[in-house]
Amino acid sequence: MIALTLMVVIALIGFTLHQQHKKSLENAKNQRAEMILQKVSDLNAKLDNLTNHYKKEQELLLSNMDKSIKENKSSMSKLLHSSDRVSEEIQDLKNNIQEKINHIKKDDEHKQYLTVHDLPFNVNAVDVIAGQQYVSITSNELTLPLAIGDNMSGWRLIAADFESGFAEFMNVKHQYVKVIL
Repeated sequence: MIALTLMVVIALIGFTLHQQHKKSLENAKNQRAEMILQKVSDLNAKLDNLTNHYKKEQELLLSNMDKSIKENKSSMSKLLHSSDRVSEEIQDLKNNIQEKINHIKKDDEHKQYLTVHDLPFNVNAVDVIAGQQYVSITSNELTLPLAIGDNMSGWRLIAADFESGFAEFMNVKHQYVKVIL
């Protein structure tokens, strides 16, 4: 009987220990589950914060990009307008130059040109001295420089160009001689 009682007591103690161990395991599982749920909840909160942060950053970036695009469109519009004005000014300049060229051609058509042999001196060179165009001439074995506007033996130097080697003279009768060296 004592043995039976002892067995019953041992069985009850074993059952109680088993129940406590089972509860302890369930509590541990519940605590782990709660920890996992808490960690998942924390991660979700962090993810929400990051999402909101990047959403705001993205909205700010898109807003700045939109602003930049609008400013660029405005600048491009102004540049196109300026370009149109420059093109018009260039065309006006071309027209003015063409009118001057035509006027010069008409003036040349009315000029009476003589030959270089009609000059009473020889033209040797077109020079630049101190930034001013000069023509070197020889008259009576004497070499002299003539600046634009200078006269020699009734002939006035009216144009000279060193780069093209060109000189033009005019006498009192408005007769012209072109010299190209």
